Amino acid sequence: MANAQLNIQFVENRLGKENLFYDNCKYRVKTKRGDRCYWRCVKSDCTVTINTLNRIPVYIRDQHNHPSDPVQLNVDQVLKRIKERCLVESTPVPTIYEDELVKLRNRDSENDSERLVQRIPTFTTCKTSLYNHRSKTIPQLPSSRQEINLEGKWRETITGDNFLLIDDGDQDGILIFSTHFNLSHLTAASTLYGDGTFYSCPSTFYQLYTIHSFVDGAMYPLVFALLPGKDQATDIRFFQLLKDYCQQHQLQLQPVSGGKLKSVAC
Repeated sequence: MANAQLNIQFVENRLGKENLFYDNCKYRVKTKRGDRCYWRCVKSDCTVTINTLNRIPVYIRDQHNHPSDPVQLNVDQVLKRIKERCLVESTPVPTIYEDELVKLRNRDSENDSERLVQRIPTFTTCKTSLYNHRSKTIPQLPSSRQEINLEGKWRETITGDNFLLIDDGDQDGILIFSTHFNLSHLTAASTLYGDGTFYSCPSTFYQLYTIHSFVDGAMYPLVFALLPGKDQATDIRFFQLLKDYCQQHQLQLQPVSGGKLKSVAC
């Protein structure tokens, strides 16, 4: 928000609090009394203050004992833009950070851009703040399988297709993720390839199991399953659940022999 007469701007800082910018100098909140706010220069040895009423400046006192900093406002605006993207996008936070820096480096005014990039805090320095912003839109991770409750957008793809196909069991729950489009390719495949991983699996499950097949000459993962164990009984249960779901939707896993998958390479 800006004041047209004095060109005052309010920008959120890395701590989620607000700073005031005026005449290329940065101020932090000193005290608040109702609608009146008292701001002080962020330089510890500078005594300049600004008083605002309903975010409109009503009093400015003293002169700065340091040069103004025209770059700092741009730095804070870049950080604000990164935080906003962390809130509304599912793009990994480090990728968002690097993407914004690339945009700065590709701007026309190379000298100004380079000075700005040099002033941007490193990812290590600001990552805690960025991840805190991201966590505002992501539910807290469950500590047990019983706490898992995937509803709304959390069980859909980014295009709105249903992604959580099967949620079976409680203590020994199995979650199977895929789409009808993926299953159509899966059931058309002559060979299926399975792979189980433990390193990338959420701590509430034992393994993440994926089924892949060739589609137009390229290998794609088509089914993802979170399993409570790696024993034979769990594997049989998983494949039976998947097979039953396909049959309920007029799809048939191929090849099939005696009700079991004939070719699953792990």
